Amino acid sequence: MNPSAHAERRLSHDERFAVIDQRFEDFQAQIDRRFEAVHKSIAENTELTKSADERSLRIETNTQALVDIFNRAGQSATFFARTARFLRSTAIFLAPFLTVAGVLWAIAHGKWPGE
Repeated sequence: MNPSAHAERRLSHDERFAVIDQRFEDFQAQIDRRFEAVHKSIAENTELTKSADERSLRIETNTQALVDIFNRAGQSATFFARTARFLRSTAIFLAPFLTVAGVLWAIAHGKWPGE
């Protein structure tokens, strides 16, 4: 047997309860420190999330502005495409009449060989 163990005196009930109370207080302090660290971490995470949400909102606003610009550009392109299609149809329709008018004008106002 261990001689030092026999040399130690046995603790009384009050001393045992005091040791248990001290261990409980130490354990409670350790748990409190851990919970404080967890709450601090949660608070930091909340702040980071808020700043990320603000950045996301700015990005969303900028993205919405770009989407609006592209939609307007698409509408402008549609307008110009329809205008070009109308002018093409008009040119195809008027081309024979303008050709005949040009030929008649050339005959009426042109110089004949020998004149």
